[in-house]
Amino acid sequence: MGTTLTPEFWERFTVLLLAAALVTFALSAALDALVVRIQLRRVRKAEAPAHARTAPPRSRTRPPLVHHRHPAAASSARGRSDLFKGPAACARRQRTPGS
Repeated sequence: MGTTLTPEFWERFTVLLLAAALVTFALSAALDALVVRIQLRRVRKAEAPAHARTAPPRSRTRPPLVHHRHPAAASSARGRSDLFKGPAACARRQRTPGS
């Protein structure tokens, strides 16, 4: 009682085999990433000092951006042109008497 394997069987077999391989690959990658994340978290907790573990959690908001200006540039309009000449010009500007 032999049965022949039809072309329709081979098409379905191929589709199901590829689908199973893709699902296996995706699950394996997701679980690997999860395991690595858990291991890194454990290492960070072990390395943290005792007082760091008891501290309250930090807020996740970003601090406002602060733009610092060079002290020589803030003193006068002439100081702004010194910025283009480099740090040495700014240092000379600060050392001049009477400014």
